This record gives sequence, C-alpha cells and structure tokens, in this order.
Amino acid sequence: MADGPKNRAQTRLAAIAPLGRRFAGPILAGDRIQASVEVTALRPTRHADRGIVALGFDLRTRRGDTVQEGGNGMMVHRRVPGGCR
Repeated sequence: MADGPKNRAQTRLAAIAPLGRRFAGPILAGDRIQASVEVTALRPTRHADRGIVALGFDLRTRRGDTVQEGGNGMMVHRRVPGGCR
C-alpha cells in the first residue's frame, strides 16, 4: 500500500530488497490510511553514481491503529562531485 506514491516518483528508483513486512491488522473497504516513510540508512555502492537507501514505513488507520510496517532497500542515483546530476 505505501509503495504506490514512492513508485510514481520522478526520480528513477529501483527496489532491490524487501527488509521485512509485518501485517498487524486488516485494511477494510472504506478505511482511510496514512503512511509514514523514513530514511533509516544510506550507503554507497562501488559505483560512484549510485547508492542504497533503506526506508522504513508505518501504515496506520485514521484511528491510529498500525496495520502494516516494515521497510525496503532501494538503489538510487547519487550526485557525483563535479558531475552533471
């Protein structure tokens, strides 16, 4: 559920590894949900123009009940010093 807006981003991203998901409760028809996404870690790769970002997320109902939580890793473009990006 929380991946939709992230996957429509203008920046090219590549999901590389789910870091676990926990489904803590049901999402029912008519529920309004809210996602919180947090960058939990950054690391470079051997390619100077790419890096790995770990994202943690929490999905809650309007009542504040957590219905899904977890994270995933994504490969993203990095700014290269002196480069065009």
